[in-house]
Amino acid sequence: MNIDRDFDHPTGGYLELEGPGSAGPDTPSLWPVWLDGLSERQLCQPGTELIQQGASLRQVYVLEAGIVKLTHVDQSGTEMILSLRFPGWFLGVSAVIAQRPSPVSVTTVSRCSLRRIPVGAFRDLLDSDLSLSSHIHQLQAKEVIDQQTYLAQLGTLSSRERLERVLRELISVLHSQPSKAGIRLQLPINGRELARLVAITPEHLSRLLRQMENDGVIRRDRGWLIVCDLDRLSSTPGAERAARCTCTFCSNIAHFGAARSQAG
Repeated sequence: MNIDRDFDHPTGGYLELEGPGSAGPDTPSLWPVWLDGLSERQLCQPGTELIQQGASLRQVYVLEAGIVKLTHVDQSGTEMILSLRFPGWFLGVSAVIAQRPSPVSVTTVSRCSLRRIPVGAFRDLLDSDLSLSSHIHQLQAKEVIDQQTYLAQLGTLSSRERLERVLRELISVLHSQPSKAGIRLQLPINGRELARLVAITPEHLSRLLRQMENDGVIRRDRGWLIVCDLDRLSSTPGAERAARCTCTFCSNIAHFGAARSQAG
């Protein structure tokens, strides 16, 4: 399913939401009302390709709820998962601003609520609205810093530490609540994708998970990964940064809306 390819189709590969709050209780409600006329709200099922690598974009997206993955396929056909994106991220903005084809594909890995803004309307708003321009600069700066941090971690953190960092971030983003049995986490990506994200082989990922089970940090139960000892998981170098850097919809959009209100 490709939303960009099917843009003019009546259903277009996505499900239109019925009204405010219809995406479910986890859908944020802080989207600025003044942008409603510029964007379409939609609900995508897992596996929906929002942006195709090499495509010239006709719209940008704001992720309200859910998780998407950014992937790149090299000349040999090997797919790399570059990162996951969480609520609050603008998707496709860099390619639109640079007026270049997208270097990555963006695909939903969970049920997602998004806002879709046509490129022309987005560029006009970017030129005329200082608060939006400043907000996009901040997001892109955060992205550059995260990429630099990730590259540094490849050389400084062990594979287990990188895995624990990803798990800690997913717990934060998915709002997984602790219980007496631990924190139940249903991963939005499969084992092979998780291994690619951590930059290890699937075989080594299996060894790391068994090691963490033997250490009493996690256990696995019918598709669920249960974190038994969050304190030990959080003690991993870099995990604190991961918890802080999670870019939530509320912090992004609320900050953007407040800045625009003050400017207006």
